[in-house]
Amino acid sequence: MFTGLYVSAPPELPRFFVGFGFNLFHRLLELVSPNTNPEKMKLSILFYPHMDKTNPKTGRIPMYLRITLNRKKAEMRLNVEITETDLPKWDEATMRFTDRNMTANAYLNSIDKNFEDFIYHNATTLSTYNVRTIRNIVMGMNTKPAPLILAYVERYYQKAIVPNAQMADGTKRNYRKAFKHLKDFL
Repeated sequence: MFTGLYVSAPPELPRFFVGFGFNLFHRLLELVSPNTNPEKMKLSILFYPHMDKTNPKTGRIPMYLRITLNRKKAEMRLNVEITETDLPKWDEATMRFTDRNMTANAYLNSIDKNFEDFIYHNATTLSTYNVRTIRNIVMGMNTKPAPLILAYVERYYQKAIVPNAQMADGTKRNYRKAFKHLKDFL
C-alpha cells in the first residue's frame, strides 16, 4: 500500500517506517496496543427492556443493563420486570419510564448514580479496568471488604508468633504489648 512520503515522522520511529508504510504502521500499532489515552476512552451505560427474553408464562419483560467500554460490552439482567402495558411508558431517550411513580425509575437512578460515581473517581485510570469489572463495581458485586489492620495484626500474631517455639516468651510479650499500643492508638 503506497501512502506517500512523509517528512514529519517522529524521531523515535525506525527509518524503515518513514516512507511507504507509515500510516499502516500506526494502524497496526493501534490494533496491537490498548487505548490508554483517557480522553479517547469511551464508556457508556444503557438500560433497555429485552423483548427476546420475555417470560412465556407470565408475559413479563426483563430489564437489562449494558455497559460499553471501547466497543466491548458487558450485559446483565436487572431485578426489574415490566408488563406489556408498561412498555409504552418506556422512554428510550431518557432510559426511564414516563410514569414517575414506578419504582423501577428509582432503581435505575441508583445504578446510574453508581456509574457516574465510578467515572468521577476513576476517569484517569479507566484503561486499567475491563468492562466486566466496571459492571461488577457499578452493580456492587464481588466487592470484598477491605481487611482491617487490627484483624490482620491479630491473625499474624495467632498464626506466626504464638506457635513459634524458637521465640522467647519475652519477645512474644513484646509483640502483644505492641499490638495493644496499636489498638489503643487506633
